[in-house]
Amino acid sequence: MVSTSFKIATLLHDSESQSSVIDQAVVFVYWNLFGNVKEFVVKQKGHCSVSGKQKWVVLVVKVKMVVMRDRFSELELKVVHHILSFLTITELTISGCVSRRCREIYLSTPSLNFVHFSDSNTNSCFSRLRLISSLDRYFLNRVFNQIVSFRFCWEKHYPDEDSDEGSCFCVNEHFRLMTWINNVVRCNVEVMHLEVCSYDENDLKIELVLPHCVFACGSLRSLVVQMSCTVIKSPTTLSSNIRFLELRDVEVEEGFFKWISSSCKYIEELVVQDVQSIENITIQSLSLTSSALVQHYGHLG
Repeated sequence: MVSTSFKIATLLHDSESQSSVIDQAVVFVYWNLFGNVKEFVVKQKGHCSVSGKQKWVVLVVKVKMVVMRDRFSELELKVVHHILSFLTITELTISGCVSRRCREIYLSTPSLNFVHFSDSNTNSCFSRLRLISSLDRYFLNRVFNQIVSFRFCWEKHYPDEDSDEGSCFCVNEHFRLMTWINNVVRCNVEVMHLEVCSYDENDLKIELVLPHCVFACGSLRSLVVQMSCTVIKSPTTLSSNIRFLELRDVEVEEGFFKWISSSCKYIEELVVQDVQSIENITIQSLSLTSSALVQHYGHLG
């Protein structure tokens, strides 16, 4: 950043002039650079009111260039990433427009918070489509920079009855969201929080399944899933490094908890809340130190 302060050093004009009215000035600028100081010589050609003759009026302006230090860019990258971890993706995108350096950080930050989207970006089918497309481009530009933490909260679109959009086509967006999960897994995510709310079985024509790659991700340590009308099937992977697992408002296959017993050798905490299609839960684990079962509807046998 550069802050410029101007100081008029010399003004030469006809001493007999009562006034120095300059019109149709032709300006020529010359400068010499001496460290942080630039000296500008501005020549203006015009008429003096007394003599009526054309004379040169020379204005010398000294410009002191004060270079402001960019202290944010001077911070260690780990510190910068920690600061940016508190921003939503909208705020992070704005910060990425400041400079080339900020854009590089924006595309490499390891903590992503896809939360708190504004009403202007989510109140219509078309605005939601533009938002999803922009987030698709973000993942494309980001390539495979590591994502340590990914938090994603999304709500169903409730169109205004007076809207001119016609039938809502946002139900199709659910499949676009699943591609983000796949992208995050490929970036070796360690902490994932997925919260997709308010869909019901009347919205979806086919069954939604949480991608199998989530449980096959060797870097994943913590997983929270709250996704209505989504099925969690028994993974085929033989081992998992998950230490914390929370499942809420999802449909879970019976064999999933057997998979936890046999494959999650490092799991320490398990929370199961309002799961569907389960009658019995049996888990055998030497590493499990804390578990919670909460059921607000239905029953478990």
